[in-house]
Amino acid sequence: MKSLVRASVVAMLLAGHAPRSVALGTSSARNDAAAESLGWHLGVQAWTFRDRTAFEAIDAAAKLGLKSIELYPGQALSPDQHGVKIGVDMTIDELAALSAKLDTDGVRAASFGVVDIKNDEPATRKLFDFARKLGVDTITCDPDPDACDLLDKLCFEYKIGAAIHNHPKPARYASPEQVLDVILHHTRMLQACADTGHWQRSGLVPLECLKKLEGHVAELHFKDVANGADVPWGTGQSDAAGLLRELRRQGFQGLVAIEYENGAGAELEANVARCIRFFDDTARALTAVRLVIDPALVVERNWYQDAYLRAEGDKVQCDASPASDGALVLRIASAEGRKTAGIRLEIHLSNAAPKVSVVSRWWTDVRTPGLAPNGTAPFAGGEITLSAADVHARPLFVRFELATRFRDTAKTVSGGIRIDH
Repeated sequence: MKSLVRASVVAMLLAGHAPRSVALGTSSARNDAAAESLGWHLGVQAWTFRDRTAFEAIDAAAKLGLKSIELYPGQALSPDQHGVKIGVDMTIDELAALSAKLDTDGVRAASFGVVDIKNDEPATRKLFDFARKLGVDTITCDPDPDACDLLDKLCFEYKIGAAIHNHPKPARYASPEQVLDVILHHTRMLQACADTGHWQRSGLVPLECLKKLEGHVAELHFKDVANGADVPWGTGQSDAAGLLRELRRQGFQGLVAIEYENGAGAELEANVARCIRFFDDTARALTAVRLVIDPALVVERNWYQDAYLRAEGDKVQCDASPASDGALVLRIASAEGRKTAGIRLEIHLSNAAPKVSVVSRWWTDVRTPGLAPNGTAPFAGGEITLSAADVHARPLFVRFELATRFRDTAKTVSGGIRIDH
């Protein structure tokens, strides 16, 4: 909806104006399917690229494969408009040029901040007018306590959220408790912008702080810190992987903005690229599913089946793991020593209708090489790969058939596999 609003605003702003064309850098290929399936939108706080203009920061984001950016007030607009600063005083033409640049590069201004907010309605309304024209979801802010009622009111009026950002101690919102003391007395339009690095710089444990804000995080300024400095994610002391696991547990959906307080130039871009790889790899690991044979889904076919499930059902292993390209690899193996002739997997994609409409998409027969005719050799296992697009397109239902030999008689056990995320 916000993108439609921005598109409409840009169209109005550009009426009669022809913005100059800007060359677009080559975008890095990213596989963000896993992250997007979680509702995680990786972006960058433009402050990370404060060594350059906003246009150049947007170029850097696009080149790194990022689709979202949080703009900050005061950054120079572009190399040839260095005197123009990002913020509420931009003219219609300047804002149109900024919006066109974002659209050309395929990067969305998801939020704006961090801004100080006073109990001054005309000034705060001007900020919200600017944010609406830019099409952002959230304004990250450091509001005066007596300005929070006004902030709440304008959030509802403009349908734009506000998120209180924590700066390091002795800032007034340094701890989760200080943020919660404000937002719990207001509506859910007023949330938290969790800066994980500033928690650590304040002597707090980022993971514990994130847990305290469960259900109240609108976005994050995500950092990994070592000895006070920002470092590539996964190499610092902030437990970056643990923080992402906690976001997964909480069901967080929203912007995760990379933010660096140190560095510049090519080295900075290389460090940001390492953060992106860590994030995407972790998201894929977190979205790997565990496939479990569920007796409740098994189709009864013969007298032997119940005995099989009681004796061996919990020992037939099905698991799944993401491939490097985001595809899902399903593996199945029988119990150790079990005499198994082979297995057939039928993978379906289903919709969420009350009466599930199942469309068969894949059939595969997995056989054990060198299996003796009488089934004396155990089934070693097999696998099938589903593409990333299909994995995240709709719910999966897996049906299996396990051909076994029991007392020299071939039997087939059929059933379903539920998917545990």
